[in-house]
Amino acid sequence: MNPEIVRWHKEARREAFKEMKQCEKCQKPLEESRLFIHHKQYSLKGVRSIYDLSYRESSQRGIVEILCTRCHYLEGHFAETLEEFRSNRMLHSGICGICNQFASKGWQRAETFKVDFPVCKKCSKSQRDKKILVTLRTNQLNLFQHDHEIRKNRKSI
Repeated sequence: MNPEIVRWHKEARREAFKEMKQCEKCQKPLEESRLFIHHKQYSLKGVRSIYDLSYRESSQRGIVEILCTRCHYLEGHFAETLEEFRSNRMLHSGICGICNQFASKGWQRAETFKVDFPVCKKCSKSQRDKKILVTLRTNQLNLFQHDHEIRKNRKSI
């Protein structure tokens, strides 16, 4: 991701948390680490990039809103498959393939671990689960190779 956009989000999160201590949709209390700045739109007439505006300007213009994890998920940042995530990077969330919990940015972790299911932050940080991820990846490769061999044998018959 563009470093300027990452910097904008870090500054905006700090500024937003000072002003807003709850989700704008469900009114649930927020922690700074669980706060999402949801962009309602990405283009604005007369502005080269929405990231040229400060968080405060974006908020006043109604371009962004502060949401909790669940409400952000409900806004459509959810992909069912790895292919869906790759076709639209905005669909970065999913259900963790290990613990079956909501995984914000789970598909990005899936690419890191080279698995085809979302991984939540908690599972990705656990040493035990890292071993599970490696095992799952190995099993996926073994299944793929096994399926490939079966297909190959069917063609030769």
